Amino acid sequence: MKAKNKKLTNIKNLITGFDFILFFAIILLVIYGLILINSAIGLTKFSFNLDFSSFFNKQLVWVGLGLLIFFIVLFLNYIWLEKFWWAVYIINLLGLIAVFIFGHVSGGARSWIGWGMLKVQPSEFFKIGIIIAVAGYLSRKKRGGVNLVDLLITLLLVGIPIILLVLQPDIGTAIIYIGIVIGILYLAGLKKVYIFSVFILGLLIILITIKSGLVEQYMLNRLLIFINPDIDPLGIGYTLNQSIITVGSGGLSGKGLFKGIQTSLHFVPELHTDFIFCVLGEELGFLGAVILISLYTMLIFSVIRIGTIAKDKFGALFCGGIAILLSLHLLINIGVTIGIMPITGITLPLISYGGSSLITTFLGLGLVEGVYLRRFYNI
Repeated sequence: MKAKNKKLTNIKNLITGFDFILFFAIILLVIYGLILINSAIGLTKFSFNLDFSSFFNKQLVWVGLGLLIFFIVLFLNYIWLEKFWWAVYIINLLGLIAVFIFGHVSGGARSWIGWGMLKVQPSEFFKIGIIIAVAGYLSRKKRGGVNLVDLLITLLLVGIPIILLVLQPDIGTAIIYIGIVIGILYLAGLKKVYIFSVFILGLLIILITIKSGLVEQYMLNRLLIFINPDIDPLGIGYTLNQSIITVGSGGLSGKGLFKGIQTSLHFVPELHTDFIFCVLGEELGFLGAVILISLYTMLIFSVIRIGTIAKDKFGALFCGGIAILLSLHLLINIGVTIGIMPITGITLPLISYGGSSLITTFLGLGLVEGVYLRRFYNI
């Protein structure tokens, strides 16, 4: 592009340097999510009013705020994130610590601070924070791979928040952190033998944590029903069994939007958040799932493409981290609902209801769009 490395001076420049494929994938997924949330909470038509007790109306507000954040961070020069990654890390770490002082218990874990619509989940924002921190630290070496010292420091960076997450407890998010860091280390050039060692170490830590008695009984029950879904089908195995039934009942094309029997009768809890794929499976069937996965594929591959053409190592590693984050959420969330993974409380980005999750995703993708824009312009 002729305008490469020139100053961004007008809207025309912005349009020529904007990745519309990434943005369209985001918008289509958000619309898809709003439709499914609408059905999950029992509505049969779209309407907006000032009743913010409705999850649908709340999500619309979060979408508006998320879009605003997307365009704000788009103009943020990410070079400052590379320079001050340690500050981002410390701020996010303080957020996790604050949970133990001011936090509220929700879903069995002390993960939230604030009240009402201002209630946020610091561990969600730290997903972007850990990507920035690890990418920032590893990108300081412009050439060469990751040595043993780099590996140990990176493990320290991720180890501290993981300990705090286990204490909440939030094992699902801890697994996401581990996956993100392993992925970024691989992209940064860490030898495969070390990557395998980190993976085994992560599993050992989780097993030791379970054996230590720090994990709540309800989380152990999730592992038990994953191993044998027939254990107590009307008790601890109820949610998983109903989830599998709901998704499978949709068949090829589903029962029709807003016509799901399992959905309307709320046989599966948390339909608008962790189990929103059940709504899609029953009402839109296999074809609806194909559309969803196709949109995610478009989004994730756009992020990967931007990372491969980023003008610096930090931009490349950051985009890689975001692609890994989205992929892990997609695989784990769908895996849980169809019974091939234990219940972890992981949402579908841009689809599930939730302000912290939605804004975190918009924040990360806005920075990715900024990486693409700065390939052409100096801002």
